[in-house]
Amino acid sequence: MEEEKHSLNNYPNPRSKKPWWKDEKAVAIAILSVLVLALVVAIITKDTTDDNNDDPPTPASGKMKAQVMPVQWVKKAIDYKYHSGPKPNNYDEKRDLVIFETQRGNATYLEGHIPHSVHSDADLYENGYPTNFLLPDDKLAENAGSLGVCKKCTTIIYSSNPVYASRLWFILSYIGVEDVRVMNGSFSVWVDEGYPVEETVRNLTSTSFKASFHKNVLLSTSDVEKVFSTNLVQMVDVRSLEEYEGKSSGSSRLLEKGRIPFAAWGSQANAGTYTQPNGILHPPSVILDYWHAGSINTKSVPLYIYCASGYRASLAFMYASMMDVPAAMYSDGWWGWSTNWVRNSSYDEPPTPGWEQQPSGRDVYP
Repeated sequence: MEEEKHSLNNYPNPRSKKPWWKDEKAVAIAILSVLVLALVVAIITKDTTDDNNDDPPTPASGKMKAQVMPVQWVKKAIDYKYHSGPKPNNYDEKRDLVIFETQRGNATYLEGHIPHSVHSDADLYENGYPTNFLLPDDKLAENAGSLGVCKKCTTIIYSSNPVYASRLWFILSYIGVEDVRVMNGSFSVWVDEGYPVEETVRNLTSTSFKASFHKNVLLSTSDVEKVFSTNLVQMVDVRSLEEYEGKSSGSSRLLEKGRIPFAAWGSQANAGTYTQPNGILHPPSVILDYWHAGSINTKSVPLYIYCASGYRASLAFMYASMMDVPAAMYSDGWWGWSTNWVRNSSYDEPPTPGWEQQPSGRDVYP
């Protein structure tokens, strides 16, 4: 038998085959495989996220830093703007000056008010009877514009009740007014200083307000539902102790009693507890003592603050912003958590004729 001759020429040349990346069919298959793999990963990730999305909105209360000004500073700002007085410290002369008196109804405003101030009714930003919840974002901005709210003005807020002042501070800061300040003390402090009072009713020119919302500080019920029972946040209840313990609903209009489970008590955020009787705010250290007494840790997780429907919570949130404590506010509060409000014109039972109050079915304690 003739011996087979071995030669490199007898073996296929490995370089003679076209590289796969030059093979259109192979490239198409590779691209398709990558796309299919990416789709599978996306589906798995989405399912996992939907099932376990407990991450709360990241509060940024520091972006709504409260500035609380003594009554003497307010007087100097008015004198500078309207009477050629010296410029007060911490005032940008490039900004116009707007002063709002706020309360529900204008009776106290008509009796006398700080000169050049305009009445801002609490009802302007709420949905009215029976809940007085905050309006949707677009309506907040629209109504602010109708009042003449100015985005770039230095805006001073005062009231006969500090929870109303803090509520308006929260709203205007939330929609993007750049420089919002609260006068420290109620209108009586201004009067006690012997400063002038006027009865002239003043109005601002309506405008179209272009809002820049700080959405991460205002919580919806669904936001709270996701995390209230976790260790990702600390729920803080700033209603009265009777409301917190479920002994009182806090209002003759509300049936349900109790609190959101796992909420700590931060003492009632109202005049006389968070403030002196004349509305002058207690030092932040006093409020911090209240919170620590309620086992509220201000350093580990964000605070989710609520009350009945947003007023007292606004004051507590304002303190959090002054202390750089990460916090967000659940404005609908206990009224939104505990109750489904059903409009029924034929319903005439107390305490809310025209509206049925149905238990929401959400967890409550006790």
